[in-house]
Formats: sequence, C-alpha cells, structure tokens
Amino acid sequence: MTVLPRRAVGACLVAGPALWLSTSVFDRVGTGAGTRVAFFSSWPELAGLTVLVLLTALLLQALAEHLLLRRGIESSLPAWCWAPLVGLAVLAIPFLPWIADRLRVLDALAGPGRWWVWAVAGGQVLWVVATTIRDMAPPWLEPGRRRFTQQALVFGASVAIFAAAAWRLSPGPLYPGGDEPHYLVVTQSLLTDHDLAIANNHARGDYLAYYQAPLKPDYRATGRNGVIYSIHPVGISALIAPAFALWGYRGASLFLALLAAAAVTLTWRVVERETASASAATVAWLAVATSAPFLLHSFAIYPECAAALAVMIAIGRPVRGVSRTDALLRGVALAALPWLGTKYAPMSSVSIALLLWRLPPRDRAAVAAPYAASLALWFGFFWWLYGTPSPSAPYGSSHQMSMATLAAGLPGLFLDQEYGAVASAPALGLAIVGLWRLWRRDADRRWMAMTTAAALGALAVTTGSFALWWGGSAPPGRELVAALPLVAVPLGWLWHDCARRPVQRAGIEWLVLTGIAATVTLVVVHNGLLIANGRDGASQLLGYLEPARHLVRDAPSFVGFQDHVSVPWIVSAIWIAIAAIAWRVSGGLDAADPGRAALAASGVGLCALVAAAIVVPAAVGRDLPPVAPVEARALATALDDYDARARPLALEYAPFRLTAPAESIVNLRFVATPGMRRAPQPARVVMNARFALAAGTYRVALTPRAGAALSGEWGVQVGRLGGPMVTWPVSATPGAEWSTTFTLDLDAGFVGFRASPDLEAMLDRIEVQPLKVIDVGQRPADRTVLAAARYGDVAVYFHDDRAYLEAGGFWTRGMSRVTVSAALPETAAAVLPLRLRSGGGPLPVRVETPAWSTRLIVGSDAATMVSVPARTGERVVSLAITAEDAYVPAEHGGPPGDHRALGCWVEVGH
Repeated sequence: MTVLPRRAVGACLVAGPALWLSTSVFDRVGTGAGTRVAFFSSWPELAGLTVLVLLTALLLQALAEHLLLRRGIESSLPAWCWAPLVGLAVLAIPFLPWIADRLRVLDALAGPGRWWVWAVAGGQVLWVVATTIRDMAPPWLEPGRRRFTQQALVFGASVAIFAAAAWRLSPGPLYPGGDEPHYLVVTQSLLTDHDLAIANNHARGDYLAYYQAPLKPDYRATGRNGVIYSIHPVGISALIAPAFALWGYRGASLFLALLAAAAVTLTWRVVERETASASAATVAWLAVATSAPFLLHSFAIYPECAAALAVMIAIGRPVRGVSRTDALLRGVALAALPWLGTKYAPMSSVSIALLLWRLPPRDRAAVAAPYAASLALWFGFFWWLYGTPSPSAPYGSSHQMSMATLAAGLPGLFLDQEYGAVASAPALGLAIVGLWRLWRRDADRRWMAMTTAAALGALAVTTGSFALWWGGSAPPGRELVAALPLVAVPLGWLWHDCARRPVQRAGIEWLVLTGIAATVTLVVVHNGLLIANGRDGASQLLGYLEPARHLVRDAPSFVGFQDHVSVPWIVSAIWIAIAAIAWRVSGGLDAADPGRAALAASGVGLCALVAAAIVVPAAVGRDLPPVAPVEARALATALDDYDARARPLALEYAPFRLTAPAESIVNLRFVATPGMRRAPQPARVVMNARFALAAGTYRVALTPRAGAALSGEWGVQVGRLGGPMVTWPVSATPGAEWSTTFTLDLDAGFVGFRASPDLEAMLDRIEVQPLKVIDVGQRPADRTVLAAARYGDVAVYFHDDRAYLEAGGFWTRGMSRVTVSAALPETAAAVLPLRLRSGGGPLPVRVETPAWSTRLIVGSDAATMVSVPARTGERVVSLAITAEDAYVPAEHGGPPGDHRALGCWVEVGH
C-alpha cells in the first residue's frame, strides 16, 4: 500500500494553501502603504484544494513505485523528493500585512508570476523524482542506454516542441511578420519567375497567400538597370524553396523546424560525448532548445536556426580524429553562412581561421576549398546584381554599422530586458562560467572554449554595431541565435562539473526551469503578443508579470537608454554582481539530498531577485523612469476577475480587516490628470484617458482647476468608434466637484470621456470609481465592444464595424451581418422591440439570436415591427441582423456624396 512519508505530507500542507492563494485575486487600490485588497475563495475550498494536492502527490508516489516495481525494485520515493514544494510558501508574501508595501516588486508573486513559481516548483519535483528513479534502477535496466535511441528521442522531442509553438503562433498576429514575408517573396520569385527581381511579385500580390496586409518591396538601392532586388539575403529563400513549392508557408516553416531540431540534437550529441553524461547533455539541450530566442525562431522564416545548424556542423564538434570527408563537410557548412546572412560572414571567417589552425595540414585544403569557392561566388553575386562586389551594396549609401553603437548594442544583445538573450533565458548566462571551467581543463576543451567565445564574440560585435542591433519588433536574442547552440557545451560541462556542489547544480536546473516558464508565457499568453516588444525600453513580458512596472524599472534597458548608456551599464553590473554572489553562496551550501538542494537553490534565487530590486533603485533610482501611480493604469485585475460568489472573502490592509467583496471594490480608483496618460489612443478622449472596465455601475467625478466653474457637456465613450453612449449637461459652482454615474452592461476594453471644449479646458482631474461590479461568472459573453449608443432606455453595444450609428437608430451595412448586444431595462418585459425599414426597395432581412431567428421583407414606406425574445432571466440580448441586399443613398435621391452601401435602418425600443 502506498503511503506518503510524513515530510511529504508536510510539503503538501504548504502546497495546498499555496494553491488556494493562487486562485485568489490580488490588486492595489491606491499608491499609499497598505492600499491593497485580496479576494479569496471560501474556507471549504481551502480544505478541498489541500486534499487535492495530497491525492496528487499520493498518485505520483504510487506511479513511481509501480515503475520501480516493474524493474524488480521494491522501494518508494524518499520524502525529500517533495521538498521543492515547500518553496511555494513564497506565494504568501504579497498577502502579508506590510512587506509587500515596502517592496512592491513582490506583487508579481500574486499575479501571473505565481504560475512561474508553480512551474518551477513542480518542475523541480518531477526532475528530482525522475533522477531518483533513474539512480535507483540497475544500470542494465536504465532506459535509453543506446546512444542512437537517445538521439532519436531528443530529435523527436525537439520537433514536437517547435511544431507545438508553430501551431500556437502561426499564422497569427506575429507569424509570418517582420521580414518573413520578404524572404518568402524572394522564394516565390525564384519558383515562379526563376529570378530575384521582386517588383512584379509584389505588384501581383503573390504574398497574399500567407500575408494579408499590403507589402511593399523591401530595398534600399536598385541593382543594374534599375531592377529591384530584396535587401534580404537570398540563402534562406533558396533553401526553403522546395518545401514552399510543395506545401506553401506551412511546409517552409516545418522544414526550418526540422533544421532547428537537427541543430539541437547535434548539440545534445556533442555535449554527451564531451561529458560522458546523458544528463548533462539533456540539461544543456533544454537550456538552448526551450530558450525563448531559439524556440521563437525555430519555425520562423528567418536564417537564424539554419545558420545555427551550419555553425554546429562546422565548429560545434571536436576536431579530434577528423576525416577528410568531415573536414569537407565543415568547409561546406562555413561556406553557407555568408549566403544565409552578411552578418554571419565575420563569424565564418573567424571560424575558418580557427579550423585551419587546429586541423592537420592534410585536411586544411578540404576545409578551405569550398569556403574559398563560396566566397568568390558570393562576391560575384553582388557584382552581378549591383555592379560592385561589396556585400553592403543592397544598402546603398545608408550607413548601418558604427563602432559607437557597440556601447549599447553589445551588452544589449545579452542583457537588455526587451531583446537580450540572457534576459529571457537566464541559464544561458552561466555559459561564461562554463567557458572558464573548459579553458582550465585541457587542450581539447580549451579549443572548444576558444571557438565558442570567438564565434559568439564575432557575431555579437558584428550585430551589436548595427544601428538596429535589436532586430526591430523581433523576439529576444534574434541576432545571437546562430551561435546559441555553441554555449551548450560549456553549460553541460558546468552542470557535470558541479556534481559535488548540489545546490549549484540545482541552481542551473532552477534557471533552466525559469527560462522554460518565460518561453511558455511568451507562446501562450495574449496570442503571443508579448513577444512583440515596442522598442520603448519596457519588456512586454515583465510588464505582464508585474503591471506596476517595478520589474521593468529594475531590469537593464539598453534600448531605453541608448543616449545614456552609463545607466544600463550600472544596472547590468549590479545584476551581474548579485548573480555572482548568489553563485558563490550556492557553491558553499550543502544539501543532504537533491530535494533540499532544489529548495535551497530556489531560496538563493529569490533572495538574489529581491536584492536586485532593493539595490538597483537605491543606486540609480534618480536616473530610472518613475513608476506610474496605480491610479494611472488602464485596467485592474480586481475588476476583470471580480466574482463575489466564487471568492466571497475580501481582505483589506488599511485598516487590516476581513470583509465582503462588494465593500472592498468601491475603494478602487482610476484617475486622470493633464499629462498623466501619454499612450496614444485610437480615438480622442479627454486627457487621453482610456480605461478597460468590467460590466457594472461606476461613478465619475470631475474636479475643476482652482477657482474654475464646470459648465458644458460631458459624455462617456464606450468603444473606439462612434460618439458618446450617454451625455449629461454639467453645471457646478466655482471650485465645486461634479459627478454622475453610468452603467456598463458588458465588459468594455475602451471606455473614455468626451467633453465640450469649454468644459475640457476647466478640468484638473477625472476620477472613476466602481460602485457595483457584476460577477465574472454572471457577465454576458466576453465580446469586443467597438461602439455603443443608448436609444431610449435600451443600451446597444456593437461588436463589429458594419453599422453606421445615428441619433435615432443605426444603419446596417448592405450584404453584411451586424452583431450587437442590447441591454433591456430592469423593469422591461423579456422582449426587445425593433423597427426595421429599407432605404430603397423591398429588402430581405434576417434577425437572429442564439435561440431564435426570423426572416422578413422590409419596405421603405413603413417600419416593420419585430419583437426579439430574450431568454428567461437574461437582460442582455445578443442578436445579429443580416441585410441580404444593399442600396446606395446617392443613387436613390439621398445626399449626392453618400456612396455607402447600406442595408436596413434599425430603431430600438418602443
């Protein structure tokens, strides 16, 4: 019978309440100390979640025992396998009465960052359990002992990971995007026209097969006779041509994913041979293959991962006992690099020099011959197209590179919070320690350390001196992806070398798991939009983890401080120093078992993050951008996830008390003052103040400038299209505040205010306060609201742009389906009355709800009445109106300039 050890039960008794806290809603209602609020589920749910954790641990214990029994081992998992779960206790920190007010960055532990903590702790448990089962098995029963089988598993896992990311993100808002369509257009030109001239391909719209927005040719200078050639290297376009010809964009993407999988599988093989440890190879493979820089480029139509495979073939492998055929293969791989990207030419030159120096004389010609032939053809290629052998010919007279740019570009490639490779995959930063360990080992490994450092350095210097060293709106680390597999050897060697330092080894694992959590977040959340950074010095990922942006403030930003690089240099130095101290401390710690080592590594990692959050503001706080007050935000988690039924317990901190959610939510405030909100909005609103509000009732209060009297017209704009939903006349005595209330029947992502010019000129402050919020479980379906209007006592919300709003009703677009939601008044019957009229002749119209529909012929002389039934107990009616024909007003006696294709006129209400 399977029984959980006592210490395992204790760890689960920590994890149960941690899971309960993770289901809560935590938010701030102001910028002062203690202005926090938390909504919790009921006490019985706390007990239920704790029991669920205990049962899950018991099931995992039984499964592990079953696997061991099948190998002839009668044993159970040691209690220390569950020790990492104790680290989940950190999730309680933001809910403590005072500490989170003094260190606001800890709010991340109560936001999306809590799932990172769960991912790391759960990953540590699985890691320790898997290691324990492997160590307890007899050597002859260890699965996957055959090297070929292991490599096949690694390749299959890599393909699965890359294909899953591709399935999630492409086609989508970001993929294919950036330069991807331009590479594909060159491929289409090669396949259809058998040339590289792309003007005709753009003119025909060949790109519309995979990219829907207008796309202009990307070039800086024309070639011979004024022909337009793409500025982008031709190598990757030619490489994917067969796959694209057979299966289109999807086929090209999958082909590149296979190349990326081959690159990391070769990496695994090299690390395993050098360390004689499959575990070290697996750790190194995970660090590279699951890192955001590599994975987010693995399926993208870019040359990065194809170049990574070429680099691994050429210099990623040891040179001991190299055959002439292998030497030739290395030369061909290096010869391909300049064709994949001009930025790879310096790295290929450094690599060929190192190979020629290291290889015996008889093999040097096999390496040099293909490389020399490729270079001759490469320079001739530019001569043929542009009349000059210069690889910079496609850029014309523009100067793209400068040594002065290196001051920000070189460290930014690694450490910038938006685009740095190490910033998004912190385990890669330990490669520097691994390189030092390799250098001190022996001559062969010294050569590997030197080639890794030289190739990575050549690529970093080349791309870091480029004006757009960050690569545009690109995933992090793009410019270094080609050399990232090289760092796997020092990483794997470092992990292997830390066998007698269990906490350091566990620290490497902790960083790898943290990197995986970051990658999964980028792939899964917001349809991948967190990947697209805005080159504004603020990481989308860090802003998501902690919306108050204290994490953004404390992390290095070389994009945001390009003119004052001393600030990010100091911030980076602080982070590096704290990381070095943490590494030394973990090396001095001892742990009796892997479970407690993992727990100690988590503790050291958290302390290092807290230390950075304290030291950075203290050292350079005056030079960092100020953190916006809580009231200046556009949305609040407390509103979005408010549910008094699911979370009936509310905890306030000033004063500290347990109360009801309805009493706490009224403490939340949104504020706007002149100049506070600078982010551009799609529609002009007062003070540029846009809010995302949940369904409910709100109070808006207007404060005048000193001594001014408020007078004019005030309206609430819901959605970025149309005019105000409701307007009020405003009149107040000098210096007096004016307020009113408004109701939203649906969640609205865009709520702002409109005012007459004289009223707007007198305003000093706008404050929005929730009075009553509808539970998230009781709200109508979450649909985008693009416009809203009130017709009598009925509020109508428009979910598309196929309607034209006017004073007494709205026109639908002809031959189109308009989707709206209409909110009936509380006292009205469960019927929505509509009056429909045609602008021209008889018009077939279909009106439908999810449970009802009708089709009728609407005339232009008299309105046709339709009574739309509402479901019992529902006040918001979701309906669609489809006009099956269209008429143009200018052609039927209307205004001569009105050429809209209209459907039917709709009036709502009695």
